[in-house]
Amino acid sequence: WGSLVDRLGASGRRVVAFDPRGFGASGDGAAASVRTLSEDALAVARAVGSSEAPVDIIGWSLGGLVAQELCCAAPSEVRRAVLASTSPGGDDFDRELVSRDFFDVFDGWSDDATREG
Repeated sequence: WGSLVDRLGASGRRVVAFDPRGFGASGDGAAASVRTLSEDALAVARAVGSSEAPVDIIGWSLGGLVAQELCCAAPSEVRRAVLASTSPGGDDFDRELVSRDFFDVFDGWSDDATREG
Protein backbone atom coordinates (compact mmCIF):
# COMPACT_ATOMS: atom_id res chain seq x y z
CA TRP A 1 0.00 0.00 0.00
CA GLY A 2 2.93 2.32 0.59
CA SER A 3 3.53 3.27 -3.03
CA LEU A 4 -0.20 3.81 -3.66
CA VAL A 5 -0.45 6.02 -0.58
CA ASP A 6 2.57 8.00 -1.79
CA ARG A 7 1.15 8.45 -5.30
CA LEU A 8 -2.28 9.51 -4.07
CA GLY A 9 -0.70 11.91 -1.58
CA ALA A 10 1.49 13.42 -4.30
CA SER A 11 -1.63 14.14 -6.33
CA GLY A 12 -2.92 16.39 -3.55
CA ARG A 13 -5.24 13.94 -1.84
CA ARG A 14 -5.28 13.51 1.91
CA VAL A 15 -4.56 9.81 2.45
CA VAL A 16 -5.04 7.84 5.65
CA ALA A 17 -4.11 4.17 5.83
CA PHE A 18 -4.50 2.12 8.97
CA ASP A 19 -4.01 -1.44 10.12
CA PRO A 20 -7.30 -2.97 11.24
CA ARG A 21 -7.33 -4.67 14.61
CA GLY A 22 -5.45 -7.93 14.51
CA PHE A 23 -3.52 -7.06 11.32
CA GLY A 24 -0.09 -5.58 10.66
CA ALA A 25 1.28 -3.32 13.37
CA SER A 26 -2.04 -3.20 15.26
CA GLY A 27 -1.14 -6.35 17.16
CA ASP A 28 -2.42 -9.85 17.35
CA GLY A 29 -5.87 -8.98 18.67
CA ALA A 30 -8.75 -11.39 18.57
CA ALA A 31 -10.59 -11.93 15.31
CA ALA A 32 -13.18 -9.27 14.61
CA SER A 33 -16.32 -9.35 12.50
CA VAL A 34 -16.64 -7.37 9.27
CA ARG A 35 -19.14 -5.17 11.07
CA THR A 36 -16.65 -4.44 13.87
CA LEU A 37 -13.88 -3.71 11.37
CA SER A 38 -16.20 -1.34 9.46
CA GLU A 39 -17.06 0.44 12.71
CA ASP A 40 -13.32 0.85 13.31
CA ALA A 41 -12.87 2.23 9.78
CA LEU A 42 -15.76 4.65 10.31
CA ALA A 43 -14.18 5.82 13.58
CA VAL A 44 -10.92 6.50 11.73
CA ALA A 45 -12.77 8.34 8.94
CA ARG A 46 -14.61 10.47 11.47
CA ALA A 47 -11.42 11.18 13.40
CA VAL A 48 -9.80 12.60 10.26
CA GLY A 49 -12.82 14.66 9.29
CA SER A 50 -15.38 12.71 7.26
CA SER A 51 -18.14 14.82 8.80
CA GLU A 52 -16.70 17.75 6.84
CA ALA A 53 -16.70 15.86 3.53
CA PRO A 54 -17.41 12.29 2.48
CA VAL A 55 -14.37 10.04 2.10
CA ASP A 56 -13.22 7.85 -0.75
CA ILE A 57 -12.44 4.35 0.48
CA ILE A 58 -10.34 1.61 -1.09
CA GLY A 59 -10.81 -1.96 0.08
CA TRP A 60 -8.91 -5.01 -1.08
CA SER A 61 -9.99 -8.56 -0.19
CA LEU A 62 -11.33 -8.49 3.38
CA GLY A 63 -10.96 -4.71 3.22
CA GLY A 64 -13.46 -4.76 0.35
CA LEU A 65 -16.03 -6.44 2.57
CA VAL A 66 -15.28 -3.85 5.25
CA ALA A 67 -15.70 -1.04 2.70
CA GLN A 68 -19.05 -2.45 1.58
CA GLU A 69 -20.27 -2.64 5.16
CA LEU A 70 -19.08 0.93 5.76
CA CYS A 71 -20.97 2.13 2.68
CA CYS A 72 -24.16 0.51 3.97
CA ALA A 73 -23.73 1.68 7.56
CA ALA A 74 -22.81 5.29 6.80
CA PRO A 75 -23.63 6.13 3.16
CA SER A 76 -23.55 9.87 3.74
CA GLU A 77 -19.92 9.63 4.85
CA VAL A 78 -18.63 7.75 1.79
CA ARG A 79 -18.34 9.55 -1.53
CA ARG A 80 -17.07 6.57 -3.50
CA ALA A 81 -15.62 3.14 -2.92
CA VAL A 82 -13.05 1.16 -4.86
CA LEU A 83 -13.44 -2.58 -4.28
CA ALA A 84 -10.70 -4.94 -5.41
CA SER A 85 -10.40 -8.73 -5.20
CA THR A 86 -13.38 -8.97 -2.89
CA SER A 87 -16.86 -10.46 -2.81
CA PRO A 88 -20.29 -9.40 -1.63
CA GLY A 89 -20.06 -12.04 1.12
CA GLY A 90 -23.16 -13.15 2.99
CA ASP A 91 -25.06 -16.41 3.22
CA ASP A 92 -26.54 -16.05 -0.26
CA PHE A 93 -23.17 -15.57 -1.94
CA ASP A 94 -22.94 -17.57 -5.18
CA ARG A 95 -19.70 -19.50 -4.71
CA GLU A 96 -20.00 -21.07 -8.17
CA LEU A 97 -19.74 -17.62 -9.72
CA VAL A 98 -16.37 -17.04 -8.08
CA SER A 99 -14.89 -20.21 -9.54
CA ARG A 100 -15.86 -19.27 -13.10
CA ASP A 101 -13.52 -17.37 -15.35
CA PHE A 102 -13.95 -13.66 -14.68
CA PHE A 103 -14.65 -12.73 -18.28
CA ASP A 104 -17.23 -15.49 -18.75
CA VAL A 105 -19.32 -13.57 -16.24
CA PHE A 106 -19.17 -10.48 -18.46
CA ASP A 107 -19.86 -12.02 -21.88
CA GLY A 108 -21.77 -8.90 -22.86
CA TRP A 109 -18.62 -6.78 -22.96
CA SER A 110 -17.88 -5.53 -26.44
CA ASP A 111 -14.45 -4.05 -25.80
CA ASP A 112 -12.00 -6.87 -26.58
CA ALA A 113 -9.04 -4.63 -25.79
CA THR A 114 -10.31 -4.38 -22.20
CA ARG A 115 -10.51 -8.17 -21.99
CA GLU A 116 -6.96 -8.61 -23.20
CA GLY A 117 -5.40 -5.76 -21.24
